[in-house]
Amino acid sequence: MIDVKALIRQYRRQVAKRMAVLRPRFIPSLSHGPCYMVSGKIDGELWFLCHINGETWFESPSGRGMVGGQMVEKAAKCFGEADQILAGELYVPREEGRPRVHDVTRTLRSNRDALCFAIFDVVHGPETIPDFRKTEGITKAPAVFAQDQEGIAELFKNWVETDRFEGLVVTHMANGRRWKIKKELHIDAVVIGAGDTSLLLGLQRDGCYQVLTTVGRGKLSDAEWAGLLSQLQPAESEFHSAHKGRSLSMVRPELVVEIRVNDVIPELADGAPIMRTMLYYQDSAYRRVRMVPLVSPIHAVLMRVRPDKEGADITQVTRIVRIHEPKNGVFRPAQQIGREVYVKNTGMVRKWVTYETGHKPCRWVLCTTDYSPKRAKRLQTKIAVAGSLEGLGFLVDQWKSNNVKKGWCPRGTVPLPSRSTTGSSAPALVHLK
Repeated sequence: MIDVKALIRQYRRQVAKRMAVLRPRFIPSLSHGPCYMVSGKIDGELWFLCHINGETWFESPSGRGMVGGQMVEKAAKCFGEADQILAGELYVPREEGRPRVHDVTRTLRSNRDALCFAIFDVVHGPETIPDFRKTEGITKAPAVFAQDQEGIAELFKNWVETDRFEGLVVTHMANGRRWKIKKELHIDAVVIGAGDTSLLLGLQRDGCYQVLTTVGRGKLSDAEWAGLLSQLQPAESEFHSAHKGRSLSMVRPELVVEIRVNDVIPELADGAPIMRTMLYYQDSAYRRVRMVPLVSPIHAVLMRVRPDKEGADITQVTRIVRIHEPKNGVFRPAQQIGREVYVKNTGMVRKWVTYETGHKPCRWVLCTTDYSPKRAKRLQTKIAVAGSLEGLGFLVDQWKSNNVKKGWCPRGTVPLPSRSTTGSSAPALVHLK
């Protein structure tokens, strides 16, 4: 019995080993050979068209499957009796411009018949690719032969720089080596850590900073590097990082730099997402949130400081490549927005604290504490959730009316933010325990 998932994993590992990333300006340095096969790289998702034991379906490296639909039914009629697995790019064609990978996820959920599949390799079975010319939506990836580096450079100019394809895949016909050639990418990032010879960079995401990569001094001169370091201010952190064995100190996220990368990779060879730490920054200190999928930049080089920028967010990456969705969303720690403490000379303490979590439906939260040394259960706590800031104020006023009477003295107050007097004063959602 054929283990399809094992064959796909093995293929991914082999491709990752054979494929090298090449910058366009280094095309003339390619090793000489009798000729090269050059194919256009479509900006889509890697999927596999499987025909095993008479059944046909699409499968992704992560284990997702697509069964049925017009494209699958028509493809099934083109296969012979032999089992076969074909690798290709699943993509969504556009009326203007080249396909974009982020269109695939949305189309998989809404209209699978709009998807297309470009085959570029045989993973298992007969080496000959079936004739799909009469199957709408399934084609072979465009490929031509180039005699030399000049021919490859001309194809890059005509195919990639005109935005017809995302890049080129070049195969040396003598030794089988492969190169992926794409436009160089430039990304702005926030400096969140630094050492004597390197920086730790991050991107803004959901009110936090997510670690992106570390870089050396790159293209900066001695004077520019010294000037950069002089602008950084230290910050406290429970998170620690290192670059080439040297520890990096966390700094305030106040400086933006530009880096150049060859590519950004969202997952490992086995399809697992690349995870990076999320950090919440407040009061000159970082707090670790959790690990969330992001990307791994390939060959990142520091280019320059961007004094004209005040921040750099994750949308720069999501426009380039689809990243894995985080499980249960991305959460930042709740932010305290109000607090009052009341005491009695008998040792009793009553306190309320309010939080803004930033996430529905529990965005506004009231926590109350009641301590009495003479009670059997000395400490009692309750939690209430409101659907709005006005509702939260209603809960606080209600608690104070019921619990703060004659004899209670205030000890420290942080009032709630000003709230509108319009609309209903009752909370949209209240839950007590």
